[in-house]
Amino acid sequence: MDTAIKCPRCGASKIVKSGKINGQQRYLCKECNYHFTVNKLGKRVDNNYIVKALQLYLEGLGISEIEKYVGVSRNTIRKWIKRFENLIVEVRKNQCNINVVNLQDLIVFLKEKNEPGLILFSLGNKFIVFS
Repeated sequence: MDTAIKCPRCGASKIVKSGKINGQQRYLCKECNYHFTVNKLGKRVDNNYIVKALQLYLEGLGISEIEKYVGVSRNTIRKWIKRFENLIVEVRKNQCNINVVNLQDLIVFLKEKNEPGLILFSLGNKFIVFS
């Protein structure tokens, strides 16, 4: 039994090997009797691409232009815009300044900031600061 692997359907760790298919190890979940091959991590996009795409969108670039610049499909960019819609509305409503900073720059920024009204949003090791 391989305890590092979890069932993608129920999340149980009671997994046993159950043969091979197309050269890949097949597993069986003893809890829900689900057969699967590997844990799918999906396609992951670096958070810097999300930050850059949202910045460009807030600066007024069209989705097609952002697609060309960032190198990510327009459907993905639309999903990001929808996912962060509340922040985008807040930024546009308040005419906020947008800064993308790393942790050290964030500490300096916070020390220098004297006015209220700060929204922080973390994307991995980068932070989007709306002030």
